[in-house]
Amino acid sequence: MFLVRQLDVNKSFILKNAFIFSRLRKSQKNLIARKSQVVNYKKGDLIYRQGDPPDAFYCVISGRVKISRTHDNKEEVLEFLTCGMYFGIISLLTTQTHSVSAEALNDSLLLKIKKDDFDFILKKIPDLVIQLSATLSQQIRKKDFRQDAAKSHIISIYSAVKGIGRTMYSINLAISLKKETKKKAIFVQISRSGQDMQDILNIGEPLSLKNTLLQKDSVNKFIIRNSDLGIDFLNISSGTEESAVINNTGFILSLLTEEYKYVIVDLPIEKTGMVLKVLAQSDAIHLITDYGLDNLRLTRELMADLFKKVEYPQEKIKVIVNEKKDSRKIPQEEIIRILDRGISANLPVFWQAAEKISKDSAKIVLTDPNCEYAKAIRRISRQIGNMLVGLALGSGAAFGLAHIGVLKVLERENIPVDVVAGTSIGALIGALWAGGNSADEIEKIMMEFNKDKSKVFRLLFDFNLSKASLMEGKRLTEFLKKHLGDKTFYNVKLPLKIVACDLYRREKVVWSAGDLADAVRSSVAIPGIFKPVKSQDGLIVDGGILEPLPIDTLVDSGVKKIIAVNVLPGPQDIQEGYKIYKSKLERERSDVQNNNFIIKIIYSMKLLFRNIFFPNIFDIMVKSILSMEYAIAKESCKNANIVINPIIPGTEWYEFFKTDALIKKGETDTQEILPKIKALIEN
Repeated sequence: MFLVRQLDVNKSFILKNAFIFSRLRKSQKNLIARKSQVVNYKKGDLIYRQGDPPDAFYCVISGRVKISRTHDNKEEVLEFLTCGMYFGIISLLTTQTHSVSAEALNDSLLLKIKKDDFDFILKKIPDLVIQLSATLSQQIRKKDFRQDAAKSHIISIYSAVKGIGRTMYSINLAISLKKETKKKAIFVQISRSGQDMQDILNIGEPLSLKNTLLQKDSVNKFIIRNSDLGIDFLNISSGTEESAVINNTGFILSLLTEEYKYVIVDLPIEKTGMVLKVLAQSDAIHLITDYGLDNLRLTRELMADLFKKVEYPQEKIKVIVNEKKDSRKIPQEEIIRILDRGISANLPVFWQAAEKISKDSAKIVLTDPNCEYAKAIRRISRQIGNMLVGLALGSGAAFGLAHIGVLKVLERENIPVDVVAGTSIGALIGALWAGGNSADEIEKIMMEFNKDKSKVFRLLFDFNLSKASLMEGKRLTEFLKKHLGDKTFYNVKLPLKIVACDLYRREKVVWSAGDLADAVRSSVAIPGIFKPVKSQDGLIVDGGILEPLPIDTLVDSGVKKIIAVNVLPGPQDIQEGYKIYKSKLERERSDVQNNNFIIKIIYSMKLLFRNIFFPNIFDIMVKSILSMEYAIAKESCKNANIVINPIIPGTEWYEFFKTDALIKKGETDTQEILPKIKALIEN
């Protein structure tokens, strides 16, 4: 009896509210009601397949339907349909087989009119033909808009135990998604009583899932809109486990996808039919855990249980590890071993991060957006919104000190960076920054060499008789260990990619796990100059050989907004630098002519020294490599949104003692292009 009443209500609802039916007379709607039926499709069900004969007219009551076609064995998604949208009509009118496939993205209710009944209705209701013509043209004009608008995401937040920061993560994720993507988001709180978050978030009386006749209007009455947090709220009480509760859960989620781009559902830890229903309807599941060994094991057991009970792509389940204030960090390898899968994100330590949520912690992404916890949430939001910001720091030896100036501006202006990729000197600066050092702290480290040529040469030039290189590179390794310590990629504050090159295979190596110092050491191993790094079955050298500006590495990581810093001087920079050099020589000669004999002797010795040692094998090798890298980097820049070129003509690749000037150049050039950077981030 309940099912019949529910179907009748849904039929009346769509005939009243769908644009195609809304202008028809009551008698005409009654005819359609008699000749139609309400059908239920489960998530993933095919309504019809490309090539099938036309069978019926369909109109979406609730849920989402994907329209796609297959070409050359590849699926092309054409559009997403929600409440009030219809499909199958063109095949009916042309009597041709379906040119597309229709699939239920969620549990969906559809109004279905079989072919013969539809033909009869068209003869009896000429007005419907006019409505079809009008709405078909509208659908074609709005196709691109609808495809974007209907790609809503249901993200369920779940955990194996209480007190693990699940709700704090859920609410801040919803707020951040709205803020970062500018798309509508709703936070859905589900609990037995509906009282869990009522006072803290002021989310109003709960909507009971026991209501046997839920409709769109009745659900909308419980949604708290225009909150000061920028998102909407829906408080739901599940009550006892009944079939009506389970059915209503799917119905509510389908309704929400019609209006909201992001539906964030905070689920209770119980494994009821209602919870499993929500998980099955979700586009992604975020499992929250922490570093407790028992909690990690419980999370693993939960995942194993879900894989048995919910038909769900395992790759869409993301594990989020929440740090507690006094938690003991265990190695990432151990966590992965226990969970039997990788970690999607780490949430840095924050006060009350894994305790009961409060009015303050519920909006930390708004009140303290630059704390590490908020930054992590914002990064996850931009990843979900397909709008990650990446920073590519290129190779270039001493020229790369300009990267520090770029970082100083990005920090000062609070420009978000979600992924850093570095090659050679860019790998070093990127590793120091991602490893937790501020730009000012990195500047302090490198200023040790400012105006001190002897320190630079002691660091770089430790000669050896190795057949593989002119320099041993031990001092460089000691420098890396001193400033990077034992940090691994697991310890970094934002995702880091370090690019190197495997000489044996002539292929790019992208480090994203293991020891930071070892990865950087391999990326700065200039062929022939510094000793290459041996891997298990390879020989790893400077990544600039294949990718001097790691833009493609960011693209491969799903980054959509790329800021690239190309410090490699081009031909014009080299020519200008040569002119500066010649002009400097002329001034020196002129000055010497007006000085005494001793000064002339000193100048002659200086010229002799310069002629003996320059050009030398080091200079020739490095400049040759940098010339090649410039050509590669120039082509790569086409794939970046913004390219910064902080070049000081006349500077040499080994002049790390010009630290101050190079950093200031990076800072100045970034400041000049800052409006474009901000426009990129905001759009």
